[in-house]
Amino acid sequence: MKRLICILTAVMICMSVMPALPAHGADMQADVLVDGARLSRRAYVEDGTSFVPVRDLCEKLGMTVTWRASDKSVLIRGGDVYARLHVGYSSAWDRNTEVQLGKACTLKSGTFYAPARGIAKILSLGVDWNGKNRQVLFQRSSPYTSDEVYWLSRIISAEAQGESLEGQIAVGNVILNRVESPDFPNTIYGVIFDRSFGVQFTPTANGTIYNEPTQQCIEAAKLCLSGYEVAPDCLYFFNPELSTAHYWIINNRRFCKIIGNHHFYD
Repeated sequence: MKRLICILTAVMICMSVMPALPAHGADMQADVLVDGARLSRRAYVEDGTSFVPVRDLCEKLGMTVTWRASDKSVLIRGGDVYARLHVGYSSAWDRNTEVQLGKACTLKSGTFYAPARGIAKILSLGVDWNGKNRQVLFQRSSPYTSDEVYWLSRIISAEAQGESLEGQIAVGNVILNRVESPDFPNTIYGVIFDRSFGVQFTPTANGTIYNEPTQQCIEAAKLCLSGYEVAPDCLYFFNPELSTAHYWIINNRRFCKIIGNHHFYD
């Protein structure tokens, strides 16, 4: 009898110190991160599937979400996405294409949720699960490669390190405009090191092209590669205080603008 009492006492003690586990079928919550930035509303995990708040996710990406009460659906619009998702349905339509979501969308406390991997397909996002920290991780597809950032940021830094962000973006625009022009090489590296008509950019001759770029120049390069333009048609630039070979540009190209210490021509 004493032994039975000891066993029961030990069991009760163990139960009192064990962490509470969610009941069968209960929801567990998880943080949602987009490119490392956490959403204010959390996801919930049910039967191994993460369901994420659609409005919060889409608005983080700059998209609009419209709720239609008549059929309990949301319309997502932005970029190439024009998709409608319905509560209780495991498929959605993006324009004329049916997308399988894996699990049905749900509505909880007035918030529309969709399975993480399904909504990732619609929004063209990468998605992963961090079980240790209980996080749903979304990543946007990068519009540029690390090699493009590497060389563009270095030529921007070498040519315009002391300029404003606008001036640095303008220099990056010139490089990318040349990449698109049939008169120049079709890669950033090729444009920077072009020798068809002599040295095009002094930093490739004096070695400063290999210097580590500033953080602002890296950001300027990424902005350029993402499509930001302040000198959309310009193919040439020079600093009249430093350049000794700019007369050909003045005599043969059309002047566009001055930004900081640089003159830009198309």
